[in-house]
Amino acid sequence: MTARASQLVDALRRSRGDTELWGMFYRHMHATVFYTAYRLAQGQHAAAEDITQEAFLRFFENANLDEIPDDEHAAAYLRQVARNLFRDRMRSAESKNISLSELPEYSTGIYYEEDQNQLLIDIERLASGLNEAERTLLQDLLAGLSPAEIALKEGTSHGAIRLRTHRLRKKLAETMS
Repeated sequence: MTARASQLVDALRRSRGDTELWGMFYRHMHATVFYTAYRLAQGQHAAAEDITQEAFLRFFENANLDEIPDDEHAAAYLRQVARNLFRDRMRSAESKNISLSELPEYSTGIYYEEDQNQLLIDIERLASGLNEAERTLLQDLLAGLSPAEIALKEGTSHGAIRLRTHRLRKKLAETMS
């Protein structure tokens, strides 16, 4: 079955048992959920993948497709589940009186610090060609704010922020190539 990515939730509503369609949904949404988890897990791939998988499992088990109007809302739902799962992990670690540095996936060893420093240098290089508004948007996105949160902060529409984000990604991609 072929369904345009922007219509996956509608197609799933009509054919809830279609495993191929669920696979398409997973492949289409995976990157956005993984990126959210990856940022929260401070670049730890294994932790981000665990959170991503758990977010999809919870979506498959608990989401009411009749209440999710479109794919954009499904992605927002999945990202929020990932955020909640990360917070649960953090609370669990805190309740056991374990510091983040004691958890292997949040190691602050020299290699991790070097990777972080290199990432910051790379981001600064990319951002050097941006104007002030673009730099602010990039900082907000890197801080993990959603387009809706940025729109509220800046007093503008969600659509305007999504358009600016699209243009920023395009500009950064051109700069990198």
